[in-house]
Amino acid sequence: MDRTGRLYVPKQILYVEEDGLDYLISSEIIIVQNNKVGFVHQAILDCFISQRMMEKYFDGQNIENVIGEKCKQTPGRRYQLQIFLQNLLEYDSSDFILIGEKMLISDDIRFYIKYAFYEILGQIREPDDNIIQFVVDNCENELYGNYLLNNTIFSRKQYISILRNQSILERWYSETDKKVIIFNLLQSISPDLDEEDIFFIKKHAFSNKNDDEQFMRCFLHDITQEREDMFELRMMFYEHYPEFAKEAYIDIRTMMKQFEERTIRLISFWLKNKIKSQGRYVYRYEEELIDSDNAFLIDNEELVLNELLSYIPKESGREVKYSDWSGKYVHKRSIERACVELVKKATIVLCGKSPERFWEYYEPYMGQGYHVFNEIILTGLVSLPPLYSNQVIRYLITDLDKNIFDYTSEAEDELGLVKEALKIHGSNCNQEELLKVENLICQYISPNASEWYKRRIEQNKFKEYCPVYWSFWGDLQYELLQCLPEERIGTKTKELLRVLERRFNKIPSRYCNRVGHSGWVKSPVSDKNISKRQWLQIITNSKLKNRGQHRWTEVKGGFIESSYETYASDFQSAVKQHPQEMINLVLENKERVLPVFVDSLFLGVEVSEKLEEVDFSLIERLLHEFPCDMKSHRASYFCGIVEKISDANWSLEVMEQLKNIALKHCNPKLDNPNVTNLEDKEMKSCDMLHSNALNCVRGSAARVIGLLLWEDKELFSRFKDIIDGLTEDENPAVRFASLYALWPSYNIDRKWAGEKIIYLYESDIRMASFHNSKNMFFLLYPKYKERIINIIKKCFESEDKQLVEIGGYAVCEFYIQHNEFETIMMSVEFRTEWQIKAILDMAVIYLKVNDYREMAKDIILAYKNIDMDVEFPLSKMFYDKYLDVKNDREFLREFMKTKVSRRIVRAFVHYLEENAVSIVDYADIVIQLCENILQMEIETLREQWGIEDEISKLIISLYDETANSSRMADKQIAGKCLDLWDIMFERQLGSVREVSRKLMER
Repeated sequence: MDRTGRLYVPKQILYVEEDGLDYLISSEIIIVQNNKVGFVHQAILDCFISQRMMEKYFDGQNIENVIGEKCKQTPGRRYQLQIFLQNLLEYDSSDFILIGEKMLISDDIRFYIKYAFYEILGQIREPDDNIIQFVVDNCENELYGNYLLNNTIFSRKQYISILRNQSILERWYSETDKKVIIFNLLQSISPDLDEEDIFFIKKHAFSNKNDDEQFMRCFLHDITQEREDMFELRMMFYEHYPEFAKEAYIDIRTMMKQFEERTIRLISFWLKNKIKSQGRYVYRYEEELIDSDNAFLIDNEELVLNELLSYIPKESGREVKYSDWSGKYVHKRSIERACVELVKKATIVLCGKSPERFWEYYEPYMGQGYHVFNEIILTGLVSLPPLYSNQVIRYLITDLDKNIFDYTSEAEDELGLVKEALKIHGSNCNQEELLKVENLICQYISPNASEWYKRRIEQNKFKEYCPVYWSFWGDLQYELLQCLPEERIGTKTKELLRVLERRFNKIPSRYCNRVGHSGWVKSPVSDKNISKRQWLQIITNSKLKNRGQHRWTEVKGGFIESSYETYASDFQSAVKQHPQEMINLVLENKERVLPVFVDSLFLGVEVSEKLEEVDFSLIERLLHEFPCDMKSHRASYFCGIVEKISDANWSLEVMEQLKNIALKHCNPKLDNPNVTNLEDKEMKSCDMLHSNALNCVRGSAARVIGLLLWEDKELFSRFKDIIDGLTEDENPAVRFASLYALWPSYNIDRKWAGEKIIYLYESDIRMASFHNSKNMFFLLYPKYKERIINIIKKCFESEDKQLVEIGGYAVCEFYIQHNEFETIMMSVEFRTEWQIKAILDMAVIYLKVNDYREMAKDIILAYKNIDMDVEFPLSKMFYDKYLDVKNDREFLREFMKTKVSRRIVRAFVHYLEENAVSIVDYADIVIQLCENILQMEIETLREQWGIEDEISKLIISLYDETANSSRMADKQIAGKCLDLWDIMFERQLGSVREVSRKLMER
């Protein structure tokens, strides 16, 4: 009972020492006062125990007694220690340092308990002399200096400044093995580097490029967040190493608002050194520069012009029109265009503030015909006040060809800028200047006019095309005369304008660069429900043959083209929708129908989803009346039709056609594969072989024969010789396709088909990549044991990934079922990653087969220490739930001793979350896994990024379930968890601060 009359009665007290008060583990204490019962929160208990620690310290007890023995050093005790250390720091920093040093050197205090001292030390904003001296004296301490650096000094400017001011950084820079510490420390406070830090970097810069690359990591990715002195340092480094400037992130809009001079200098530097931003940083902001309504304005226009104007190319011609300086195409977003847009903005501001300065800046470039300068100058002319209208008009009329055209902006109209200038200044100039520009425009003839006229005459010589009326005069007059004030121009000019309006009313001017039209191409009858009679007129119209593909009419979404090909394509669509009706139409007029429409009919029938509605005899008649030749695509459509109706009783005539196609069709050609890719243009890989077998005509016929045999074994006698011929075809794609027919043949004549199949495998090992060959190996194994073993070995040792996979599957299965390939299976160190993955993939699948489950486990464990990335097949054990803790505990315990990866650990954690009622059931496996991982080399662990977080999750979950248990076994598990945490802190794995936070929450 205290002096206020309150009685504190511990609800649950564990007496482990004589005073009893040291090891209260209850979450609350009962309070009795005035006959009322209440509860005290855990925080009050923590404060109470931290106060008891303080009393013990001042009683002279050693730190081990103050904190308690290792088994008592729980996360709860760690938090109580933090309160004690904070109180001690406030009382006297020398006592705080003294007890901290004793903690750090004690072998009886856990590492994660010691970390409380580092954390409190790191929270001190203004270290006093005691703290400063401790840091200086111990930053190189052999026992805990590294921990002090990583957990107290790193990323804390106050401590890094101490090391710099005490010349420790200077000394470390001269030591090769410690130089990296300096780089890491400076990078950790890079947003807050002060003048002295920058002086330190300047002092040591530009003597070693490797060191300079490390110093440059101090620069922020986003320049807008950088202080001025850091930007100046950045530019110093860029001058020495221009190639690094391309990595800078520049948000032009933000930078122009806040750091205009900085932005201009950086762009100037890029242009000077011809550095491309490679589309990552600048390009996406260039459109903001183009937008005249965007949020920023140029404040220092003359700085922009002085810095950037000299980079604008003084050139004309195609090389400038289509260069990075041109905005002619929307996809061009270059630093050069950003420069142009900044100059244009600066020019507009200059014209508003100091119009006379505009003429001074641009006088050297006026009248020269420089394309990019013309764009800029015309932009400025539009912005000049009316006071300068006469001067603007006089400049324009000195040379129309050199002065008025805009070839480089994104504007569709090359005369757009001069038209704006004429509208503004044509209304304000005097009558004399207006008359001059009016007459000059009316008399203008383009230097290219004669060439345009010659082209028009040449084009119209070819009578098969419609005549063209390409304009060679009048376009410019029509465009510009409209911009002059109507009330001020002469009568003749007005009459000319009326004539030109009739001429160009619906015809685009040659100076208007319209965006090209695009879209689908269809015939005039596309998507229209036209009658049979109309279709008959089309498919028998011999004049269509002479129609080229140039007669396109633009419509919304595409083009209308009245050509042979588009009508044929639309007829195929009509057949697809109405197969029976169109087949009848063609058969009734078979003598008149053009061949291209017959082919369209076949293709439409093949792809139609309404074949079940068509009378089978009608389809047979179609195939009989229009037999296939051995060159056209019709044979391919023929095979497709028979394939879709493979269960029908086809006539002998159809069968004969199929046989002829299979052996005699010209497709495929031997040295010209139908399907290739960039990596394989000669059909060397299994993948390309398979694709060509599916996409060649003889291969299609072989596949159809196979389907017919699956439906009717009696057809085998008709096709046996054909299949034999296919297996001996000179083209490997056809030989591969013959397997589609040999597979059902094996069920009919096993001896004959088996010989053919094994012959194909042996003659070209790629044939073994045919689907389900692995099962065929098992079927052929009893009779052709040695030959099958050799084929599997050849697959397994191939360079083709697909064959290696098939071979690996077979090696594993034959080892499990027939005890074959023992040498291969046991020589783990000589296997490639592909081979091992295939073997393990199959072994994991056999975990589901009870008779072979134990053998599969042995195979997996045999490969447990390989130095390869095989995490995917092994992680399937957990994701696909092939294991359970009751039957596979020993296997899991052994497996967790292997070189496990992040993916496997994550899969195991997921497995526990999905299946475990209590993680305690898996405690031995979890502990084995964690111990295994924590024994790995630090560099190996860092390569498995994130694996520490996964095991931390396991340890915390296991500790939570066992910490408050009264069972001795659970107490031992909880103690083991504390040991594992200790190792994590000792090795500084993962985010130690994040783990500390999680521990505090407990």
